[in-house]
Amino acid sequence: DRVEELSSEFNASEKFRQLSEYDEIIRRNQNGLLERLDKIRESRKSQKREIENARKERKLAEAARCEFDSIPEASVDYLNDSHATQRLQIVLATEVSSREKLEKVFLDDRIRIEENINMMLIDAHEQESKHKQNLHKLEQLVAKERQQHESESIERSWQQENFKKLKKDYFEKKKEKEVRIRNLTAAIHLYKK
Repeated sequence: DRVEELSSEFNASEKFRQLSEYDEIIRRNQNGLLERLDKIRESRKSQKREIENARKERKLAEAARCEFDSIPEASVDYLNDSHATQRLQIVLATEVSSREKLEKVFLDDRIRIEENINMMLIDAHEQESKHKQNLHKLEQLVAKERQQHESESIERSWQQENFKKLKKDYFEKKKEKEVRIRNLTAAIHLYKK
């Protein structure tokens, strides 16, 4: 009984150790995912700053165009007709550049987020697969230990039954021997008389 108790305690301790290891693996994986999320958030903050800068540039371009539009026609230097055209081209180029930059930032932001999400999904799928494998191994180990424990219990039960039978046979033979000795002793006494 003491051996069985010690064996049971050892098995329980071993299972607890394995489960603790799996918990540690899961905790590390969760921490890794949280770090990735933090990096994504930080990246999005940086992209938001770029978007804000692009919006500021667009506002400056709009302000420059408004300023150009507010110039009275009388003050235009007709002798230098390229002056107004050149200024208009600068304003339009600035505005187009700001719009293109803003669209590119949004596109890059979306692509980067989609890539990060895909990576996280792949990692999560791989981790889930590993956890399932570990869980399957643990279940197999528990089933094996349970089967071994049941086999040992059956063997112990058989040994106990066999011991009881041997003990019973021994006492029956001992009783028969005692009866035979008594009979022989009585016969000897009768013979002596």
